[in-house]
Amino acid sequence: MAHVLALDLSIRSTGYAILNDNELLDYGCFKPPIKLKTFRKIEYNLCKLKEVLDKHARVRLVVIESAAFAAKGPAREKLAEQQGVIKHWLIAHGYMVAMAPITAVKKAITGNGGASKEEMVDAINEQYEMELSVKQNDIADAIAIGTWAMDTGGLALVE
Repeated sequence: MAHVLALDLSIRSTGYAILNDNELLDYGCFKPPIKLKTFRKIEYNLCKLKEVLDKHARVRLVVIESAAFAAKGPAREKLAEQQGVIKHWLIAHGYMVAMAPITAVKKAITGNGGASKEEMVDAINEQYEMELSVKQNDIADAIAIGTWAMDTGGLALVE
């Protein structure tokens, strides 16, 4: 299977992970400056995404957390807008895009579809022998999304 990029999208802190055959190759987080307006934050995240994809040319599949949208009001709208912009850009540039239902990811990683941020971080730390903190839950979620995609066949998930 080609390398997979997994994204835990957020306007403030987008986690990403690159995996291949459940080997974690790279991970990190995009954090736009707080002072930026929403559109500029989305633009910043898209620029950072391009940098990751340029660095990892073997990525063909991008798996994004489905819009559970726990956020309410304007935050929900901003997240939906970012997801649309990023999905459109990815598809326009030839990437396959799949959506990962977060409850399915949580269940696969922890055995509990309603797992807390702490439980997700703990499970990823154990599986990948890492020491992420709860504040790095965006990274842990991205790794979990990528792991789930690898375990469920990846390409079969493409919309």
